[in-house]
Formats: sequence, structure tokens, C-alpha cells
Amino acid sequence: MKHHILCILLCLCFFTSVPHLALATDGSIEMEHRRNLSDSIVRNVLRFSPIYEKAVESYNAELYVKSIMHVKKRNFFLRFAPFMFRSDRKVKECITESMNELYFSAPNVYSQKVKALSGTTKHLEGMSNITFQYFHMNIYSSSLLCDKLLSPLASNAPKYYTYKIDSVFKDIGGSQYKIRIIPKYQSYQLMDGYMIVSDQQWTVRELYLEGQSEYLKFNVKIWMGSNGSEAFLPVRYKTDIFFKLLGNAIDLNYMANLKYNDIKMSELKTPQNNKTKYDLSESYSLTYSGDSCITDSTHFAKLRPLPLSDADKLLYSDYAMNRQSTYFVKKMYQMNNRAFWGQAGDLLLSSYTVNMSTLGDVKCSPIINPFLMSYSHNDGFSYRQEFKYHRLFSDDRLLRVVPKIGYNFKRSEFYWTINSDFDYWPAKRASIH
Repeated sequence: MKHHILCILLCLCFFTSVPHLALATDGSIEMEHRRNLSDSIVRNVLRFSPIYEKAVESYNAELYVKSIMHVKKRNFFLRFAPFMFRSDRKVKECITESMNELYFSAPNVYSQKVKALSGTTKHLEGMSNITFQYFHMNIYSSSLLCDKLLSPLASNAPKYYTYKIDSVFKDIGGSQYKIRIIPKYQSYQLMDGYMIVSDQQWTVRELYLEGQSEYLKFNVKIWMGSNGSEAFLPVRYKTDIFFKLLGNAIDLNYMANLKYNDIKMSELKTPQNNKTKYDLSESYSLTYSGDSCITDSTHFAKLRPLPLSDADKLLYSDYAMNRQSTYFVKKMYQMNNRAFWGQAGDLLLSSYTVNMSTLGDVKCSPIINPFLMSYSHNDGFSYRQEFKYHRLFSDDRLLRVVPKIGYNFKRSEFYWTINSDFDYWPAKRASIH
């Protein structure tokens, strides 16, 4: 009797364990299916990325950028940060807005003209080159941000990234897949994030990336156009930069919106294996004229494509109240008496651009800049200065000359270099270095 009971118990244990084995098998099959599906989607996206990278030949666009700066900690060295817009002292939070005309022509020549500015700071300026590179990304390029980051859409990206399917969305036009992007190694050149891919043309509809460098962390979210030629271009950006260096802690939040007026498409051809590498960042010029630029807040409100949030309106109202206060009037009176010394300080501590009409423009770095100075026990104190000359000719030909000079006081030695590039045939990517 005991043997019969034991046999029945063993049978019950066996049959109850079978479904669990089946579930485990089904789970592994499901995991394998998701892995194969993710690999298949990524292969299709990477196969079309080199084609979509060159899909747009040129365009004109209206670029609106809203910048909000939150000052957590600050000291004297903050004014030397190259991508910061200057804020008033004792002000912890400020906002600036700009309307820009953006022109692009192949191969990746960008020209930006500032049309209007508004904000809660007296030092209204256009966006710097370092900041602007976050808003003209070609997401299908093999590298991003001046070749500093390896794009997850590069042909060799699977060596450095792992892709996992997160979810699937169904719509009338087909399916969209959310793919997680995970770096395989810890590196400043790799990023974490996700992308949403459409299975119709294997285009990226949305891209989110986050990364870091020695002194900042950033995340950027890019929304692509919905249809037509805009499907290959970004229409909205949201970028957050968290800056920490030399006792400063600053949070920068950017929102950009693009409205395209004229898009010219190039022929979509399958790329050859001997594809030429091209730097996307060097062909950039910024035009800002204080005389022609609109700074009136009422006029700017008519140009603004996106409404302000309640928090943004509060910043403007607080700024208006401070301007009307007695304290602000007193400070303005003191500043007018010291106008000469303020201008001299700007010349010593801020970068400036010299426009030479048809001869091009020269950008000079600040004369006093801790980032251009160095000291070591063996080499002593060294100082360097950098200039950038740009001139855009007809047919989008571009000349760039970057002289750099330096002096070592301990050895009494003078150093200099001149880096030059001339893109004499942009359509064929022909250049001299």
C-alpha cells in the first residue's frame, strides 16, 4: 500500500512539473524570438542609414530655441564656460529665446542668422557654436557632436552597442518598434538611450540619447518629421545639459523647434564601400548683428511658434518687476558710470567676433581665460591664444583658417600652428587640408 501511495505521489510530481518545463521552454523561445526580431530591425535600420544620411541636399528653416539656465553654484570661472549665455549676478534662473534663419547645403554646410532675441538677461547673445551642435545633428551619420560620439546608427555600432526590443506600437501605416540602446563598454564616446523605428521605410521616428564627458552630462531627445521629405529631418529637440566644473553647478534646458520652408532632396543611392568621411561640424557660420536683430519683447511674442509655460511667464514677470524696482535703477546708474570699464572687461573676459564684410569673419577667444592657461612643476606657466577665420564663397565653397599661438614663460619659447581647410568642390566633397 505504501508503495502504491509513493508511486502516485511521484506521478503527481512529474505531471505537475511538466507545465513548468513547458513554460520555461516557451519563455526561452519568446526571448530568442525577441532577440532575433531586434537584430533584424537593427540590421534594416543600419542598412538604410548611410542612404538616409545623404537624402537631403539642402533646406531653409526657421529655428526657434528656448534656453533656461538654473544656477545651483557659481563663481568667477563660470563666465569662461564657452556654451553659457551670461546671466546677471545674484540671479539663479533666467531664460533666453532666439529666432534664427538656418540654411543647410550639402555636404553639411550650416549657416545660421539670428533674427530676434528675447530673455531675462541684459547680455542677450546668439547661440554659441558649441551649443548649436546639439541642434543640427544628422542622426543617420556615423558620428555625432564633431566626431566626439559614436552614433548607435553607425555601420560598426553593433561592436559597441547592444540593442533590445522594448515594445511594439501598431498604427494605420504599419508597426513602430521601440529599441533600447545599451553601450557594451564604459566610454565617453558611447551613449545610452532608445529609438523608435518605423517598419515602412526603416526610418527613425524618435531618438533619445544620454551621455557624459569630463565635466558635463547631457541628454537629447529628437523628434523627426512625420511624412514626406521632413521624415528625414528633425522637427523638435529637447536637450538638457548638467555642467559641473571648478565649483560651478549649472543646469541648462533647451527646447528647439524647426519649421522648414524649402527642402531639396538628393537621389537616394546605395552607398559605396569606400565612403568618404566628412566632419559635420566645421562648416558652420553664425551671423549676428545687434543693429538688425529684434529684441523687443512684444514683437518677439508674435514670432514665437510655441507658447510659454506658466514657469516661463513667471520668469519674465519677475524680470519686469526687477527692472522697475529702485534697486535695478540704481544698479543701472552705476553701470552707466562704469560703461568704459565694463566694455574693457568684456574684451578681456569674453570671446568676440570681428566681421569683415565680404572678407569673412574672425572669432577671437578671450584674452584672459583660465582654460587657455596651464601650469606644471616641470614646464612652468604657459599661455595660448586661438583665432578662427571663416569665409564662405559662392557655390558653398568654404575657407577655414585656425591660427594658434602659445608661449612658455619658463623656457621662453614661442609656439604656433596654423590649421587650414578649403572645401573647393563641396558637391564632390573635395577639399584641401
